[in-house]
Amino acid sequence: MIKNCKFANNKKVPRAIRGRVCHLQKAFFLFLSLAVVASGLFYLQTINNKAGLGFRASDLQTKLDNLKEANKNLEIESSELQGVARVQAEAIGLGMVNSDKVDYLAERESGLARR
Repeated sequence: MIKNCKFANNKKVPRAIRGRVCHLQKAFFLFLSLAVVASGLFYLQTINNKAGLGFRASDLQTKLDNLKEANKNLEIESSELQGVARVQAEAIGLGMVNSDKVDYLAERESGLARR
């Protein structure tokens, strides 16, 4: 802090004004110091938060890439399981046989009125 202000020993300036000016100088210096410290702390907090968000974004991107890969693998597995050759082999394994004659049911006319 300021030990002596420049008006402390000046005899031309009245004593009451000297004390007030010195007090104001000290208060201004204290305020300015606190403002610099607060600004520095705010800056550090902002940088820390941005770094944390960067790490979180990186983690989320990694999870997204893993989920895309898993989705692609599941789509491949699904298409393999739905293949005609595999379904026919599974049907034979269950004892099913091919049908030569297919009968379709015809729609009957109902006695109810339709709109």
